[in-house]
Amino acid sequence: MIKRFFIALIIVGLFVGGLAYFQLVFKPKMIKEFLSSQGVPVATITAEAAKSEEWVERLPAIGTLIASQGVEIASQVSGIVTVVSSAKLGLVSCPLAHQ
Repeated sequence: MIKRFFIALIIVGLFVGGLAYFQLVFKPKMIKEFLSSQGVPVATITAEAAKSEEWVERLPAIGTLIASQGVEIASQVSGIVTVVSSAKLGLVSCPLAHQ
């Protein structure tokens, strides 16, 4: 019985040792070889000439404003925005907010 236990212990030890070798030696070596064989990624650059354009100060619209460039603005206080003030735009009022 002790002989069987000893044989089973050796088999389990070899299995655990093989897993440890794979995880701690073989796998990091293969990852390092793969990453070192890859070249430096090409940098993507988009450029456009700067030009002067006319700025529309007012944009009459009815509906919901949605950001076109992924910017979300949220107020820290609950309620309805009735007036938006900006140094460049002046005073902008929302007539729908009073309904």
